Amino acid sequence: MQDRVKLTKRYIDAQTPDPEKERWIWDSEVRGLFLRIYQSGEKRFAMKFRIGRQQKVFTIGTVGSPWTIETAREHAKEQLRDASLGVDPQKRKAAARAEPTVSELIDRYLKEGPADKPNKRAATWEQDRSSLHSHIRPLLGSRIAAHLKPSDLAKAQSEIAAGKTAVSALSGKKRGRLNITGGKTTASRCTIIFQAMMAWAVKRKILVAHPTLGVVRYKTEKRERFISVDEVQKVFEATERLEKRGEVRSEFGVIIRLLILTGARRGEIQGLQWREVDIDRRSIVLPDARSKTGARRIPLSDAAIEVLEGIKRKSDYVFPANRVNAASGHTVGLPRAWRAIREEAGLDDLRIHDLRHSFASFAAEAGASLQLIGKALGHTQMRTTERYAHLRDDPLHALVNEIGERLNSGRKVPIAK
Repeated sequence: MQDRVKLTKRYIDAQTPDPEKERWIWDSEVRGLFLRIYQSGEKRFAMKFRIGRQQKVFTIGTVGSPWTIETAREHAKEQLRDASLGVDPQKRKAAARAEPTVSELIDRYLKEGPADKPNKRAATWEQDRSSLHSHIRPLLGSRIAAHLKPSDLAKAQSEIAAGKTAVSALSGKKRGRLNITGGKTTASRCTIIFQAMMAWAVKRKILVAHPTLGVVRYKTEKRERFISVDEVQKVFEATERLEKRGEVRSEFGVIIRLLILTGARRGEIQGLQWREVDIDRRSIVLPDARSKTGARRIPLSDAAIEVLEGIKRKSDYVFPANRVNAASGHTVGLPRAWRAIREEAGLDDLRIHDLRHSFASFAAEAGASLQLIGKALGHTQMRTTERYAHLRDDPLHALVNEIGERLNSGRKVPIAK
């Protein structure tokens, strides 16, 4: 071994390459650590170690951030200590390179996961894709998936909730904007999706164990906003005004009317095909792939049938795309049109999905049972419909109040407060 010197930043910066061969300059502070200078002028920290009877050279990293002489010494000490115990730093580094990052795992999950989960809807996969790309990848993408801890995911969840990954910018599409929001609901959903991806990786034996188990998700309250009959009229009138002014295409107004009249999900109506419309049976009949809860029948009222019969058939889709190069065969852009409609109606807090909730509220006010409401909305589980149970209390309260008034009408002494 050549003479050793105390490596310092100034000394290292002053060294020049030998055009004929590599230069190795040994450090006097940590035995086995040396500066490697290539003919090209590149400088790297490296170390020589022994595993059993075999001597090996391990490259630590290129001189510069994060590898200063101080960090290189600390790392060399750790590696030499492990080597003395029989752990080969080279093999460990190679194994680490083979372990996927979170970003690589996301790509693999989105590519291979659908084959393992054939009953998961394409629309749900698209939601997963959006959440993983927009929120998880920016925060955890560069991390080695197997090295994560529950605290890493908990921190990511809090950052998503705080809006760290929120984006509002031009989407690149004509007249479009990219709006990615944060908040507790988004953070909780991203945590669920991430945990599902990690569980899939364990099942696929990509990971040995689930590294982020035990993270407590944000508890989010389900938002309920019911539209009144008067507000329905405001929506209809606002839609008509916007259509006359040419600010909203007529098909969007028709879609909104059908959502209000049927209680269907947005995608079920927006992607509706004529073969799914059965006027004779007064129904929309959706196949398994077109509904969140599987194949179902949506009953049509006289008003809904009148709306459908007033639509001119132009393609297989009831609401075809107005651009030949559109990615899907049906129209897109409903959220933008809805924002204009609700602003025109003065109902800024109303979401498209609230129209579905409101259909359930109208059914409850009409005296429908929860079972009947669930069937109309296409629920497969009773507990999904039970969120509307309190709406059925209104006629019950009216009944008990009437009985109370009758029974109390003959009393001369008022009821004590």
